[in-house]
Amino acid sequence: MSAEGLYPHGSFDIDAFKTTLKASTLKCFANIIAKHAGETLCSFAYLTEDDVMTISCAANTQEAIARETDPDLQDEARFNVSAWPHDDGNAWLDAAYRMLVWQSRLRMQAATSPKPLSANTSRRALFEEPQPIGPFRRTVFETLVATLSELRQEGVFDDFGQDFGLLVQVSDGEQIPDMVSRLNSDEKFLDGYRAFAGLV
Repeated sequence: MSAEGLYPHGSFDIDAFKTTLKASTLKCFANIIAKHAGETLCSFAYLTEDDVMTISCAANTQEAIARETDPDLQDEARFNVSAWPHDDGNAWLDAAYRMLVWQSRLRMQAATSPKPLSANTSRRALFEEPQPIGPFRRTVFETLVATLSELRQEGVFDDFGQDFGLLVQVSDGEQIPDMVSRLNSDEKFLDGYRAFAGLV
């Protein structure tokens, strides 16, 4: 899009980000399915952080949960995305990751530079301005949830049962309000996640 001049100057194109993320997620998930064909996939998630600098994906299996023999840690194995074992295919998310990390770099440069941003950075800085972190965070979080929700509605996860879990985890901040109920309808999964996350 940049090379063809289709990316709007001076802004983070959230529609381009969503399109990129959705296509990348399909590739990522297909890679996970292929790599773990002998296991029972039970969950898929995006993992980011409070300043939305990065994005990655992870998947979980019933076999991985069963390997955790300590009953006190089974909920951790089931609901903590950071503990999930399978991140195969993360390379497919590189384009979406670069869109986020570039915004983070622009904000850092803008905060530390005594001169106008365009005078101190590469030509690319003239192309996109840093977005305020508050609205940017809310927009990206909403896009992450909406993307997984659309993929669910389109039947991408249907082969894995109605109890297949979808999550968006913020690794170092508060979790996205209503995320789990927007992405999941299975009551057992919802109750378990809410108890794990202290939402009940």
